[in-house]
Amino acid sequence: MIIPLKCKFLTPGKKGKAYPNTVAVATVNTAVIQQPVCKYLGVMLDSKLSFGAHVDVVVKNLSTHCGNTSKLHHYSTSRNLILYYNSNIKLVIQYGILVYGFCSYSTAFI
Repeated sequence: MIIPLKCKFLTPGKKGKAYPNTVAVATVNTAVIQQPVCKYLGVMLDSKLSFGAHVDVVVKNLSTHCGNTSKLHHYSTSRNLILYYNSNIKLVIQYGILVYGFCSYSTAFI
């Protein structure tokens, strides 16, 4: 069963250029909305298949965790800070490495 409210699609372009909105997709009674950015397995992809949107999300997430770490270091031991780093920060950094680690520099930062 397809849930239209949870369905999204994007039309990937070629060589850093997005295709215009020429495709229409519909389910039984509802049209599926074309999105400029879609989340797939935790990695944000845009229509140019670059990882700019994903990098923005990761930077925002890590900025929050760095702020938390700077507040926690006054009240916690080094061991607890390392546990916080390993469970919250390190995983965020490493998750997308396999995906955007193998793309070219120009593809990752268009």
